[in-house]
Amino acid sequence: MFRVAVDVGGTFTDCLVLEESTGELRQFKAPTTPSDPSIGLMNALKKAATAYELMVEGFVSQIGLLIHGTTLATNTLIKKDGAKTGMVTTRYFADVIEIRRGYKNVRTS
Repeated sequence: MFRVAVDVGGTFTDCLVLEESTGELRQFKAPTTPSDPSIGLMNALKKAATAYELMVEGFVSQIGLLIHGTTLATNTLIKKDGAKTGMVTTRYFADVIEIRRGYKNVRTS
């Protein structure tokens, strides 16, 4: 069995694979495909499968845990290049995107 962590970034998709039986940790990398991030993710998984001499289907069937992370939403907010989007929020949190995790002097109403 494998434990896999995949991080889809703006430039590269990183894949870490832990082989549970040996404790061996291996890293794989593929270019991210911004038009369809799933392609970059699958390419990273294919590289991992090849390293273990498995077809991607066989490799994926042996994944007991898959952790997925991405910065794509954050990058879209920072670059302001995504679809026009609204945000629903609760009272006092309207500026959460603007301040991110910074200090907040005055609450907005």
